Amino acid sequence: MSSTSTKASDKLERALKYLLLTGPLSSYKLALEADIPFATAWRVLKVFSTKGYVLKEGKTFKITPKGVIALYRSCSDRATKIKALEALKEAWGYEGDVDDLRELLDWLSSEAEDLGLDLDGLCFNRPEALAGFLYRFAEMMPEGARRVVAYFLVSLLPSIVLNGSCKGILSLDERGRPCWIAVRCPKHGYRLNFACDEIPKIEAFGSEVSAPGR
Repeated sequence: MSSTSTKASDKLERALKYLLLTGPLSSYKLALEADIPFATAWRVLKVFSTKGYVLKEGKTFKITPKGVIALYRSCSDRATKIKALEALKEAWGYEGDVDDLRELLDWLSSEAEDLGLDLDGLCFNRPEALAGFLYRFAEMMPEGARRVVAYFLVSLLPSIVLNGSCKGILSLDERGRPCWIAVRCPKHGYRLNFACDEIPKIEAFGSEVSAPGR
């Protein structure tokens, strides 16, 4: 990488970092905070807006989940990475552990090329849609990443409640047996492609299954 492109990358990372740490900023305020020229701050924010890294609200710009993830991927500073994970957890409304999000992002970063994924093209600003897309890779994911996908699938898709406890999307496996595509289980937590102990108790999806719900 040339020194020019490295400097440009540093400016982009610095801008995202200030948006993460200080909240919504105008281009003028960002230039002051990040110590970059005013014209550069405006161009950077326009690029970020096109990429979905920031959202313009009036005269200010705020960082989006996609921008938070871009910062997490680009920076090497541990404190910034931790702050990014915490911000992502809040922005996504994820109720699990931040380590689950770390496992998801690290897995995506390490496996994207082999999976043929363009990370900049993924819908990080819509976690439910992202989960629906990533479900196809469920068996390749670490457990924490699977919990994140399961959490948002249960939020996204019409679900049922089994025996007043397990809530999820019930289907049939390749052998025709009932199996959770994604489930929130009081005993096992959020799981994908899971056959819990409660499933054998139902009879042809009978009376113990409540009506679909959110």
